[in-house]
Amino acid sequence: VFVNVFTTNLYPIEEAAFEAAHGGGRRLHGVHFGANNTISLLEEGDLSQADINVIKLHTAFYILWVVGQLVLSLHLFKLAAESMDSWSPARKAWTIGGYLIGWYGMMMHAAAMLIIIMHPEPKVNWYFQKDLTSILQHMLIYADAKTFTSAWGWVPIMCYRLIMPSGSGVSLTFRLERVEGDHGFVNPEHWMNRCLGAMALTLAWGGIFDTDWAGDEHAAAKLLVALRLKPYAYFGGPTFLACVIVLFVALSLQVVQRTLMNNNKVPKRFVGHALAMFVLTFSMTLVILEKAQFILYVFLLAQAVFVAWVWHMNKEEILAGRWMGCAGYSVTGLVIVLASCISSQWWLYFVYLGWMAVYGCFVPDGPLVYITASRIDELVTSY
Repeated sequence: VFVNVFTTNLYPIEEAAFEAAHGGGRRLHGVHFGANNTISLLEEGDLSQADINVIKLHTAFYILWVVGQLVLSLHLFKLAAESMDSWSPARKAWTIGGYLIGWYGMMMHAAAMLIIIMHPEPKVNWYFQKDLTSILQHMLIYADAKTFTSAWGWVPIMCYRLIMPSGSGVSLTFRLERVEGDHGFVNPEHWMNRCLGAMALTLAWGGIFDTDWAGDEHAAAKLLVALRLKPYAYFGGPTFLACVIVLFVALSLQVVQRTLMNNNKVPKRFVGHALAMFVLTFSMTLVILEKAQFILYVFLLAQAVFVAWVWHMNKEEILAGRWMGCAGYSVTGLVIVLASCISSQWWLYFVYLGWMAVYGCFVPDGPLVYITASRIDELVTSY
């Protein structure tokens, strides 16, 4: 949901009159006050209906995010409450008081914005100009304004995680051999393959929403840029981010696997390579921003790192003289990427996705990693 807060285009086409009057392009904001050339619903009379709709959609996604964080904070409070019996009265009071203030701020922050975007009249015509028909709505708007939750209601979202007790959590133990009491195993290479397949499918669906294949200035990364096309962007953006999260899990499992294979010594070069691959892939989610014209360079750099990753994963195979498959896969990918950069043939983009999806066929599987999960408080008690 938070991705879609930024997927909405808050940078509409700049108007010459606005630039001349304010010394720069305008940027839309939320329902409250704006600053530094940002425009909110307080200046609704200066906005087109399309601008107003963008602000309301942006705010609606933001409200959903705040509500989601509120629900998560309730769950974390429940976890904290399980260990409160051993706390001092002062610590209990600070924790409960902090949560109550945070819940009030988040609820008022979301409720006031929801009332504003759902109200049929422009905000300037009714906000503290006349009483609302609903007494409850009037009380919420009044309480929000007088306690300034529009300014600080988002702060608890950044802070309530810090109240989580240090003795709560889950400990994961990884091994290369099965032991009694473990909870299963994973194949890190399979996680990586599934992640790349899901990315390919997400980008392929994005191509269906792009009807202008020819003459596009972004033809070199057409399917990636398709992630910013509305309405698919509101699905494709979060889905692509979910794939990036799976990528983080896959890379982390492969780092654990290589560490165990290296006698519990962390392979620093492998970790650096994995980190570079994750950062570049995560950076590609910025494609949802329509002003991110630099995304093509990030994409090309990520492809270079990905091809190098294929060679890194085939290191033992190459040393054993079995390098033809790795070399063929790498060269094929480079040819497809270069061809798509200099050609406007739309089918090349889907050929590239097919190449990415068969990654698992050219990277050997490593040993299985067995996992044992334990609650941290149980471990502390056993000690």
